[in-house]
Amino acid sequence: MKTSRWWQRCSISSFLLGVWLPVCILALTTPPPQGIVSPKPQNDRLQFRLVGYPRKHNEGRIEVFYKGEWGTICDDDFSLSNANVLCRQLGFVSATGWTHSAKYGKGLGKIWLDNVQCNGGEKSIELCKSRGWGNSDCTHDEDAGVICKDERLPGFVNSNVIDVQVDENRVEEVRLRPVVPTKKMPVTEGVVEIKYKDGWAQICDVGWTPKNTRVICGMLGFPHERKVNKNFYKARLRKRAAVRKARAEVNVSAGARLPPKANAKPFISGLKKRSSSVRLPLCGCVSGTEVNLAACPLESNKGNATGSCEGGMPAVVSCVPGPQYVQNNGLKKKMLKMMSMVRLKGGAKLGEGRVEVLRNNEWGTVCDDRWTLLSASVVCRELGFGSAKEALTGARMGQ
Repeated sequence: MKTSRWWQRCSISSFLLGVWLPVCILALTTPPPQGIVSPKPQNDRLQFRLVGYPRKHNEGRIEVFYKGEWGTICDDDFSLSNANVLCRQLGFVSATGWTHSAKYGKGLGKIWLDNVQCNGGEKSIELCKSRGWGNSDCTHDEDAGVICKDERLPGFVNSNVIDVQVDENRVEEVRLRPVVPTKKMPVTEGVVEIKYKDGWAQICDVGWTPKNTRVICGMLGFPHERKVNKNFYKARLRKRAAVRKARAEVNVSAGARLPPKANAKPFISGLKKRSSSVRLPLCGCVSGTEVNLAACPLESNKGNATGSCEGGMPAVVSCVPGPQYVQNNGLKKKMLKMMSMVRLKGGAKLGEGRVEVLRNNEWGTVCDDRWTLLSASVVCRELGFGSAKEALTGARMGQ
């Protein structure tokens, strides 16, 4: 009897194994559904944002900027793995969930991606399998959304619109080196120097425009830019270069008379606190509204950087400080009057808070739909600051 039951169990197990194995093998060997492909990385710069209502700053309908147009992603085959990839591209550490059926409202325009299938480890959504860009059988009733963990990835400073293809040579730090000695703080005028490799480098001013100056001033926290006397600086810099050259020749001739030291190390210009003599070619800011020099094409990133600047000189910038640094009382009153229509409330520090606008003698708020770093920068400059550091959404500073 026991033997019979044992044999029946073995027969059932064998039968199940016989059914299960072919199914598994079939699943492993069956090609993906027709139309699902692994798209090649695009040359276009992708951007992502969270929009919709009601939502917090770390959740919303996911939209992709591709070929000059914002569009949505269909919820067909959507998964937490997809959401993890997208949340990282938005600057968050991971996803905690995702939504379907246009929970945050229906989008407009293109449905850029459909049947997206990610493993979760991809660096970009474009590396996941899908029908391909713009190929979809969905409607905006099926727009997907993501819920990201409210923890930012180190190095991401933008809030909702994150440029994914970050260049390793992007310019994050900039400073002004005064040519004329001054005790005034902060420094508002001088030669532009950017962090380059292990030191600081200057930018050649050939082709330099006020748009470049505006971006530099914004990065440094100044609301406006002003013209500089190029002839004055040209004479000053030429004189300084001549003195430096004469000193170098004296040092070379003196060194030739001295016996060589054992294990002597050559001098390398451009160390961390020293300015480099390298002058990088032009950085071409297109609109002047860029919040960071990293958004402007820098020719040095293309491998064209040289130490020469034929027909030019180091770029010199002059910025107008905000009212907190202005010494002229008349100018300070004028600035404060211009600022009286907008205010920041609920912030713990100077320069942050909920945006409120005065209209018909009544203060009101601004909705965060499509609120980006560019929008925030307009407000910051109006309030006497430079470019915005982050565009907060979801009533982070209180309702």
